[in-house]
Amino acid sequence: MWHYLILLALAQAPDSPVQAELKVAPAPFRYHVDLGIVGGETGARVRTVLMGAQVGVRYQLEESGGVGLTWFGERGSEGTPVVGAVTARHRLQFGVYWERGFRFGRLSAELGVHPTLASHRLYGPDYEPDAVWSMGFGGGAIFRGMMPAGGVDLGFSLALLQRNNNLDVWMGTGVEF
Repeated sequence: MWHYLILLALAQAPDSPVQAELKVAPAPFRYHVDLGIVGGETGARVRTVLMGAQVGVRYQLEESGGVGLTWFGERGSEGTPVVGAVTARHRLQFGVYWERGFRFGRLSAELGVHPTLASHRLYGPDYEPDAVWSMGFGGGAIFRGMMPAGGVDLGFSLALLQRNNNLDVWMGTGVEF
């Protein structure tokens, strides 16, 4: 009976060989998918809310960080069914991230740069339905808070994305695996 107590005590020590066998190395790649809304500015400087999606991959280089690649897709319309504008944007951000784990979750911050491809299409009785495309280059900061939920992590994402002297605020929720 006493030898079971010794094995139990050894297994609980943080640097024991038994505990080292139980540790699972984290996967170097992690993927995330988020859905949310974007408060952006159209070409006419009118604030509009766009629906957005965010899909990305992170590669862990060190215990506290690594590099990430994130695609942002945004689309929305404003106005009436007769007259208005449709806006769509795509960004591909490459950045570096820092992450800190806590007992019940993780917080991370990512800084990066991205090219932006945007289109604005005006529609109405006197407009031809032709989109105006524009390209730009911007930078962004993404902040994430994640909590474990089984085999995935659920969380909240807040991104501040600069493009063409405008600042877009991206908020959403998603999953990381």
